[in-house]
Amino acid sequence: MESFAKLELRIARILTADPFPAARKPAYKLSLNAGPHRPHLASSAQLTKGYPDPNMLVGQMALVVCNFPVRKIAGFKSEALVTGMYANDGERVYLVQPRGASQATEDSLVGARVGLVDGEGAWVAREDGNSAAIEEMATFDDFLACRFELTKDRLIGIDCGTDRVLAVCTESGETVRLSVSDEVESGTPLA
Repeated sequence: MESFAKLELRIARILTADPFPAARKPAYKLSLNAGPHRPHLASSAQLTKGYPDPNMLVGQMALVVCNFPVRKIAGFKSEALVTGMYANDGERVYLVQPRGASQATEDSLVGARVGLVDGEGAWVAREDGNSAAIEEMATFDDFLACRFELTKDRLIGIDCGTDRVLAVCTESGETVRLSVSDEVESGTPLA
């Protein structure tokens, strides 16, 4: 839980997606809106095999880590980590997204902080909607220490084998859990 608390996980909307030919590995340059505290973020994301047309990404929701240090990738400042999971073929990466929410509810999730719920739906670690940004930088080791993976129920779990999964709370108090494409097998770690 200590490593999880260091991460500023938010739901972002992808505003633009452009090819990034200068990147060493095939990638897109993304512009993201992660809410009022993080309205303009840029990210380099290796999503080209799961989303061969960058336009497929525009308007999509994604789980992002907002408080990693900025990375320079081929001269481009990547300010956030867009999370995904590898498909069964080990090549395609698909976005981690809120699942089962109406379009109106999805729109209200932009910028929402991500917390944890247990198997009964009780909040284990809850953040208030658009709570302030975390100023302290997290590390990739903090991210790896959480041991995120896809559960047998197709939700994004933490600490492999516990019943805690990632979720956001809507303004109306509804709990929306996070998931990924059916192309991903249970047990797959977050990439």
